[in-house]
Amino acid sequence: MQRQAPSGNDNAGERKPQQRQARDTSEKKPAPERAQKARKETSKQLKKSTDEAKSEAKSSNEKLEKSARDQSGEKKADKAKSERASKNDGNDSKKQSAKSDDAPSVKSNEGARKSADSGERRAPDEVKKVELNADKKQRVEKAFGRPKADERHADVDINISIGHRLPRAWHYHRVPTAVIEIVPQYRGYVYVYSDDRYVICEPDTYEVVAIIDAPSSSSSRASADDDRCSRNLRLSSDERDEIVESVEDTRRVDVSDLTIGWSVPDSIELHRFPSRVLDQSGELRACRYFVAEDDVAVVDPDEEKVVLLIDND
Repeated sequence: MQRQAPSGNDNAGERKPQQRQARDTSEKKPAPERAQKARKETSKQLKKSTDEAKSEAKSSNEKLEKSARDQSGEKKADKAKSERASKNDGNDSKKQSAKSDDAPSVKSNEGARKSADSGERRAPDEVKKVELNADKKQRVEKAFGRPKADERHADVDINISIGHRLPRAWHYHRVPTAVIEIVPQYRGYVYVYSDDRYVICEPDTYEVVAIIDAPSSSSSRASADDDRCSRNLRLSSDERDEIVESVEDTRRVDVSDLTIGWSVPDSIELHRFPSRVLDQSGELRACRYFVAEDDVAVVDPDEEKVVLLIDND
């Protein structure tokens, strides 16, 4: 029995499974590539998520740092503000302390000014124009009366005239009611006693608006006491030394041939003796003096003559 040789159709049948297998193999090859691509996408998403998380964390840290800085700045500002307030309180305390340490005359002046303001006050220029006849002037002098101890300002080297301003530190008083009844224009003003005169001033600026002689004065050089300057003064060596020491800063007058009884010209200014001299030598209260090159000349202001010479060497 003879075998039949395989036909071409049989070979074709064998090739078909091989071709399918090849195709299946070809279709399966892209799977690793897809997986790799998927892994890359996942990696990118993870990186993106990580970057976003880092960015959020950085932003959060920056906000926290800014908040901390702001709080620190506020604390510093509060501290600086507190220090400034404390410093200002200290300065205010110092100022208040300095005010409280001022001379009692400042407080007295405040009281005098308030009392003066209790009535209607005329303008200073109007008060300056007031002229007193002899009778009214005498009544005003009597109404003022004798000056009290705290009213006196002796040996003053200040220009006391209408329009000039006096030191604020002086002790001022309101013009008495008895004086205002005679001269209503003085209502609301204050006064001070100096160089044997009552000096009326505007209470805010202390500008002089009127000058009235003290009751016992006949001129600006007259004594405020009833006694005359004695021509028979007897001073001890200690009293003389005290006088020379007390008046050493007084401006010297250039005169020659100075003797007892020498008439003092109007060009020479006479001074009251300092309080420390009068406390020791009360008999000099009615006297005046000037300083020459070699002597302190004691003068009777009524007769304007030298009554005693004290060697100032």
